[in-house]
Amino acid sequence: MLVAASTECFPSLSLSQTVDTIVDLEYTSLEIDIHEDGNHLRPSVVAANLESAITACRNTHRASVVSYSVQINAEGEEHYRQFAACCRLAKATKVVTLTVPSGELGTPFNQEVEHLQRLVTLAEADGVRVAIKSQIGRLSEDPDTVVVLCDNVKGLAITLDPSHYICGPHAGGNFEQIPGRGGRDTGGGGSRCECDGHERENAADDAAGGSGRDWGARIRRGRRECAR
Repeated sequence: MLVAASTECFPSLSLSQTVDTIVDLEYTSLEIDIHEDGNHLRPSVVAANLESAITACRNTHRASVVSYSVQINAEGEEHYRQFAACCRLAKATKVVTLTVPSGELGTPFNQEVEHLQRLVTLAEADGVRVAIKSQIGRLSEDPDTVVVLCDNVKGLAITLDPSHYICGPHAGGNFEQIPGRGGRDTGGGGSRCECDGHERENAADDAAGGSGRDWGARIRRGRRECAR
């Protein structure tokens, strides 16, 4: 199990400044955000100059990049072109997981399945895994919907942020049904919806800040699940 810091935690800094800050905090692993509205890497820039993006992501002062968080604003075929470029970036930098948002609430389910299936197909061509992030205001805010998406999109994973289930519309409910959290296998020969995790610290009722749980307990839980 690796504990990594996300560059998304420092939105006002440049990517190089953020990496320096994370290293100064003695983290050895990091997740880089590739968000079109962010201040670090943008998907459109990755697609326009892949070699430059690869160089930037390799210049991490011995810290290992373990995942990318990708948010693309482009629509239609341009969306998939930019995503494919992010997959090539991940392959070149030996990163396995790309975390993407699920569709907004109200997105037709079949449309979302087709979209995610296309992302997974593009990613698998470069040996990369796609994970949807649990997030309030999107289809993944409901853990039951996450399970159904995993059942319908072979190879899809979940980047679990428990704060969105602890403090969101499903507060007080159970999210153990998400495969990879001691839940069930998807069956039919498909792989389990294995999950990465986003953990944040703040008041127990603040979804924007975190789940308010003990860090040691979270790490021990993660180690147990990784050992399964």
